[in-house]
Amino acid sequence: MTVSNSTVLISLAKIGRADLLKNIFKNVIITETIKQELTERQESYKNEVLIFNELLSDKFIIVKDPKQLKNFELDEGETSCLSLCEETNDNVFLSDDKDARDVANSMGINAIGTLGILILNLEKNKIGKKEFFEILKELIDRGFYISAELFAFVEDYVQKNF
Repeated sequence: MTVSNSTVLISLAKIGRADLLKNIFKNVIITETIKQELTERQESYKNEVLIFNELLSDKFIIVKDPKQLKNFELDEGETSCLSLCEETNDNVFLSDDKDARDVANSMGINAIGTLGILILNLEKNKIGKKEFFEILKELIDRGFYISAELFAFVEDYVQKNF
C-alpha cells in the first residue's frame, strides 16, 4: 500500500486529476491527521474537499492511524504518515516536502512527489509527453512550485526518455 501526506493529494485535486493516482495505486492510505488537513480547509479548498470526500467514499483513500507516533522532527501530518509506514512496512510515501522525503528515504521508504506521479503515469503510458507538460503547466499555474533547475532537469529527462 501507499501512504500519503496531504501535499500530493492537494496538488492533484486542485487540477481535478486524482485519476493520476488511481492509474498507479490500488489504494492510498492517509492518517486521521491528514484527513483533517484535507477536509478542514473548506474555506480554501472547497472543490478539493469534494474530491477528497469522493475518494474516501469510494474507498480509494483509506484512513488508518499508527499505533504509536515516532519522533521524526517533522510536522504532525508527516510524522503520522512516516510512523504508519514504519509500522505497516509500506514502502511508498507520497509527499512534496523535501525534509519528509529525505527522512523517508533514510528509512528505506520510497518517497514520491507530484512530479514522480506524473513520471510514473508517463512510464505506464497513462499519459503522453504532451499531456505531461500540460498537466505540469496547470499545476504551476495553480501554485505548484518547481525550481527552474528542476524544471529544466525534468524537461530534459522527459524529452530524452519518452
